[in-house]
Amino acid sequence: VGFAESEPLPFTPAEVHHHISSSCNFPVHIHNFLESTGEKRVCTMQDFYPKLQEHLVGRLHHPEWSGDGNEFSDDERAKLYIANERMFLHKVMRVNYTSYDMRQGQDSINSRNHADIMTLSRNDPDHPFEYGRVIGIFHVDVGIHEPGASKPSVMKEVLWV
Repeated sequence: VGFAESEPLPFTPAEVHHHISSSCNFPVHIHNFLESTGEKRVCTMQDFYPKLQEHLVGRLHHPEWSGDGNEFSDDERAKLYIANERMFLHKVMRVNYTSYDMRQGQDSINSRNHADIMTLSRNDPDHPFEYGRVIGIFHVDVGIHEPGASKPSVMKEVLWV
């Protein structure tokens, strides 16, 4: 999303963990996105689509899922549908947090100038944190194809780190 582009992001209440706009103003077809990233992102694009599918299937089946990324089979990932094969890009994500001294705070993350993040470590007992850089913020409307059932798609938010 271009710097000059405006994207509304209303107030984020303190009881909500995070907030990304639900705006559909900046759609991009996933396969066009994959082809147009250029040489700079080749290393970050490796396996982007299968990893995105894995993440989304996990979030649909287990909303609190934080698996290792190899939990689902190719057949399970093939049942995933992304509405119109589009994702919607966003500029900013707001996050509410509690600081070390128990104060409530709010921060914003965007991939242009506030992209570095720190989370609790899931795998390393010797170091309590993991670090990353947000490359993109977007949402997709997704669902699972189930034989004989028609369920509406649901919006899932994604940080590309």
